[in-house]
This record gives sequence, structure tokens and C-alpha cells, in this order.
Amino acid sequence: MTSPSLPALTIPPDITRLPELSPDLSRSPSSYGPSATTGRPAMWTRFHQCKMVCLYVYTTLPLQKIVKVVHHKTPPNRCPGHDSANKNLNTLLDKEPRWLHPRTHEDMGRRLEQLALSPSRMPSRLNDTPYGRASSYATEPSFLHAPFKSNGSTSPALLGVPQHSMASRSAPTSPTSSYQAFAAWSPSQPCKTPSASTYHPKEEHDRMLFAPFLRRATMTSSSTTTSTSSLKTILADYSPAYRSAVKGLMRRLPKFFSCSRDVSPFSEPISAVMDWLDDGAGPTPYTGTPFPLPGDFLSIDKYMQLPQMLNQVCRSVLNSAARELLQVPATSLPWVTPNGLTEKGSRILAGCIRESDFSEVDVFGNTLLHFVAARGHTADLCGIIRQLKDGDILQQANTAGQTFLHVMAQGTTETPSFMTELIRSLRQDHDVDIYAQDHYGRNFFHMLWANGVGQTILDDILADDIFKSDDFKRWSTRDAFGEDLRISAPRVTHDLAADYTLPPDSAIDPVESNASSVELQLVHFINHDVKQNPRAENSDGRNGLHCLAAVNFGLASIPTALGMSGDTGGASPRGRRRTSGGSKKETGSSEGPMKTRLDSLRDVLNWGVCANAYDANGNTPLMAFVAQLPEDGNYKLGPRILEILIEAGGNVDARNRAGETALHIAIRCGRKLAAKALVDQGANVYARDALGRSVLDVADAKILAAGRGYPGEYARLEACRAWLSGQKGGAIQNPTVLDEWGLVQWKRSVDKSRF
Repeated sequence: MTSPSLPALTIPPDITRLPELSPDLSRSPSSYGPSATTGRPAMWTRFHQCKMVCLYVYTTLPLQKIVKVVHHKTPPNRCPGHDSANKNLNTLLDKEPRWLHPRTHEDMGRRLEQLALSPSRMPSRLNDTPYGRASSYATEPSFLHAPFKSNGSTSPALLGVPQHSMASRSAPTSPTSSYQAFAAWSPSQPCKTPSASTYHPKEEHDRMLFAPFLRRATMTSSSTTTSTSSLKTILADYSPAYRSAVKGLMRRLPKFFSCSRDVSPFSEPISAVMDWLDDGAGPTPYTGTPFPLPGDFLSIDKYMQLPQMLNQVCRSVLNSAARELLQVPATSLPWVTPNGLTEKGSRILAGCIRESDFSEVDVFGNTLLHFVAARGHTADLCGIIRQLKDGDILQQANTAGQTFLHVMAQGTTETPSFMTELIRSLRQDHDVDIYAQDHYGRNFFHMLWANGVGQTILDDILADDIFKSDDFKRWSTRDAFGEDLRISAPRVTHDLAADYTLPPDSAIDPVESNASSVELQLVHFINHDVKQNPRAENSDGRNGLHCLAAVNFGLASIPTALGMSGDTGGASPRGRRRTSGGSKKETGSSEGPMKTRLDSLRDVLNWGVCANAYDANGNTPLMAFVAQLPEDGNYKLGPRILEILIEAGGNVDARNRAGETALHIAIRCGRKLAAKALVDQGANVYARDALGRSVLDVADAKILAAGRGYPGEYARLEACRAWLSGQKGGAIQNPTVLDEWGLVQWKRSVDKSRF
């Protein structure tokens, strides 16, 4: 079994390209820089731009007020107007950014509260650097891959971004519920006892909403970037607590920019593609079984009694989970607790099973069958299956997609005769889907292999005549860790470089030929190999959907290669054909190329290409699309593409070998629209990667690690973080085991209407 490599995706040019920020902005037009301003170079510095973005995504202030706050030191005759601010905002946050703006004080309060909980963005005064917040473990996790490496990038550890333990807990996530915890303000706290003459009718309400942030901001900063008197004048209609929150936000930016590299963007190399391996904010992958998953809690007492079974990191995680689980009602853990088997659990393992036992589930969605499969004997399991009146329980999965087959004890799976008879019975008598996958793409046969069942036994089971030829497509699948089980000949792969070369008489612009050659190879592979064989993969194990995600449809040669006329985007938004003299060169995010991508996606799915397949690096097509869909142009078709892919079977909660979901990847790539689309489709906003980092932790690490000081990248990452931490996003800084893996009713501060 080979050691898995780090998940490899490519981050497209629009996130890695550095913005044009020439000192003379009027001479340096760019869609990424502030060329959309009035032309006066001092009007929109990168500091002004980032302040505007920060206030826009974290406060309810209208844009006119934001401009006045940002430019409070600018002479009135040189202060930019509303149009200039709008152009800058659309440049930094792409088209139609209004959905990123909090609409209510409650939404603003929730965003600020989660920001206050960030150890890297809001460190405590006692240890006022991100270095001070060490994780609960000091050594490199022994269950992870090689120590963190980064080629040309900065390690999160060096940046002071902690590798969070999964043991971390979040403070109360509702602003109103948090008020009592932060009510004891110090005498120096602003606005504690406003006088009657200055009392604002919303002061008490705002103080309650913003208390967590104000307390943390006051403790951690002594900067006076924006004077209180200036804010009081500009924001005279707002409460003192609101003004303090705005000032607290502004105090964080000097700290951020004091670490920024103050260099010309032209001194930085502009790379068209940044490999996932070079992302310094990326997590380290697992080398073995991910821990903990819901099935592991069926043996939590064994782990607690024999802690030497686990490494230091896993013990820390387990101890925190145990403390949390001991606080839930006894009925929520019917069979086993951290302290041992319950009376009911002991009774069941003794063979005394009652009718009511079949309907019970624990907080993670484990059923009676899960429990007996993990802790009982083969005879117990067979007896329960024979007693079943309703076969639905056989197919029930816990919150990680694990059926009872996934959690079977190793001793049970090592009995070939029993396994063969069990599989035969499940298929013939109960019509059970034995190929159900968990969130890491593992079916029952992957678990057998992981438990040490040899290839000979697998061949015997898989070659049984009860298996139909159509089953090949389901059991011979690759999981997130690269395990690809099969008893037939190895799958055919295609080397793009060898399989396809550009025709000598190609009508491609010579300047574009080098940039488009790889794209055309991908298109050729899709149109020829994948169309004939939907299971075809290239040399990287990518299927047609993975490859489609990587195609840059903005290149002029792509529509021709796809058999199109090349003018799919020639019509203006209102249906009028542009004249040749007034045509505008399209990019991959323009409506025409995005429509072509959408149509191509439908074609590839209709051919039967699997929407949930893993490539050799452990990533699904959904992850590939999320990482590479451009967002700086058309803002409607990208989310629609993701929606279609999910409807076709793409698992929104599938994880790669580093524990990342598509939502983690969207945040890492600064994909705002993708993040929103995933949340709208029910993505788990409490998921944590292999380093125990929440999606907000990932955003913090990326903000500090990549593109420091460049407004475009900062703006997109901050917007992702702010929206996700708001009321509609629902993410929290420090999710717990129950947040991540518990049933909906056990998740904190969740809008259950989304489920």
C-alpha cells in the first residue's frame, strides 16, 4: 500500500494573479487594481481598499458612510464619490457583491463574534501574537503524513496560525446568549454607562450584540487609527457601541498590514497556475484511517481504557469528545458512553434484544446494527438480521455515511466464510446496497482491505456469481486514499501528452498555442476517450468531469475544439450582436464561456461519467469545479454548474485525504459564490480538516499566509469568512465533535430549516 500524497488541485489564474497596483494608478489600468477610480493615485490605496471591504462585509453601514469612515482624513474636495467606491467594490468583490453585506445588526453581531473568537486574528493581550495560541499538542501528529512542507510558501505554523486541535470548543455562538459571558466590562470600556444626554435608543441592544467583539478588541489593541471624535461625527446616527465596533474593526487592519510585504506587485512572479502542493495554508493528509468518525464512538470506552492504542493527537481529541459526550442526556447514548457499556448495551451484547431496540439511534446516527457490528460477535449480528421485519435499518447510515458494514469489528471481517454468506444474504434476501460509500468514498470492500483482508479473499467474495456485471462500476471505485480495488485487469489510463498533439495546421493563434495546448489535450480526451468510455481516466486518475473543471473556456480555441462556432458569447446581454470593432475579448468567466461549460457538463453527465469519483490525488469532481470555477464575470452560471453536479450525485460532504470538504476548498481558493452555493445545498459548515481546522480557521490561515497586502485576494478571502460566519452561513470558529458529526438537533446555532 503506497503512502498517499497531498491532494493536488490547481488554483486558477484569477485567484493567484497579483492585482495591478502601480504607484501611478492612472497609468496602470487593470481589472484587478483600482483603475476604476477617478485616476488620482492617492484616492484608493490598498489600505483604503481593504478598510472598505472589511467594513462592507462586517458592518451594516451603507457604502456612502463607509467611504466617509475610510477617507475621514482626506480633504472633502478629494474624497472619492459613490460611483468610484462602487467601481472599486465591484473590482475587489466581483459583480453584485450586495449579498455579502450584512443586512441586520444581528447578522453583523454574529460575524463580529466569530471574528473575536479567532486566535490568529484577535489574539489575547496576555499573549498578543498568534504564536501564543499553541494547539493542545506540541509534536507533529504521528497519524498524519510527513511534516508540513511548502515550496516557496509560508507554513501556517511560522505565521502563527495554529494547527487547531479538534478538542477546541467554541464559545456560545448566539450574540444574545453570549452577552452574560462578556457583561463584566472593565471601567475603561467605552460606552458602559452613557449619559442621559447622549443616550442612543439602540445602545443597550447594540452593546448586547457586540459585547464579545468589543471586549476582545479593547483588550488586544491600542491603535488609534480612526479617532473616536471622527467616528462620532461621521456616525452620529449610530450608537456608541456600534461606533466602538467599527473602530475595533479598523484597529485590526494596521496589525495585518504591518506584517505585509510592501513591495511592488511587479517584483512578484505572476504564475498562471498555483499547484495545491504549494499552498502553505493547506492541511497535511491522513496516512491511515481518519479519526474520529461517528463509528469510532461505538468503542469510545475501549479507547479511554487503553489510551496507548492512540497517539497523542488522537488522545487529545478523544478526551475532549468524552467530556462533551458525558454532558448529553443518557438516552442519546443508549449503548456505550465514555465510561463503558450501558445497561442496555450489555443486555444487547448478551443476546437479549427487544423490539424497541431496533428503532433507537445515538447522537451520531448509529443504529443497533452499527453497535452490534462494532462490538458484538458474528452470531449476534446474524441473529439480528434474521429477526428483522423491516429491512430499512440494514441500509441506514450514520452522519459520516457509514453503514453497519463500515464499522464491523476487525475480527468479524477476517472470517471469509461468514463474510461471503453475509454478502450473499444481504444481496439476495434484503436487496441491500453493499457499495454504499462513506464521506471518504470507501465502500465495504475498502474497509475489508483496510482491516487486512487479503486479495485472495476479496477475489472470492467479488467473483461470486451473485454479482452482476453492472456491479463492476460500483465496487471497483477509488477512495480518497487512492485505494482502487479490482479483480479484473487494471483500468486503462490515458497519457494526454502521448495521446494527443496539436495538429500542424491548427488555426490557433501562435501566441495562444502554448497556453492552450494543455487545454486542448483535455478537450480531446473528453470528446474522444470519455465519450466512448465514461470510466476513462487520464494518467492522474481524473475522469471526464475532473478534466472538464480544468478547461479554460475563455481561450478562443476551446469552442472550436468542442465543435462549436466559437462565437457562443458574441451576443451582448440584451441579445444584440456586437460589431467587430466593438467586440470585447471574453474571459473564462464571461457569459459565453460559462454557458459553454454548463452545456458541456450536461453532456458529460449524460454520457454516464461518475459525479462522485475520486482522482489519484483524492479529490472529487465537485472539489475540482469549486477550486477552478471563475467568479469575476458571470455570477449566476457558476452556482448553477455546482448545483447540477450535486444533483447528479456529487456528495457535498465528501472529503479528500486531508479531511477537506468542497467547502474547505472553496474558502481556500477565495470562491465566494461557490461557498454560498455549497451551503445552499446543505454543506456541513462545521466540518474540520485533518488538522482540526474549521472553515473559518482555513480562511484565517489563508488571509495571513497568501497574497499579503494585495487587496483583491484579501477581499475575496475576507468576504468568504464574513459571509460564512453570518446568520445565513452559520459557521462557527471552533466546532466540536457534536457540531461536526452530531445529528441536526445536536448542532449548535444551526438554522435547521436548511436540513
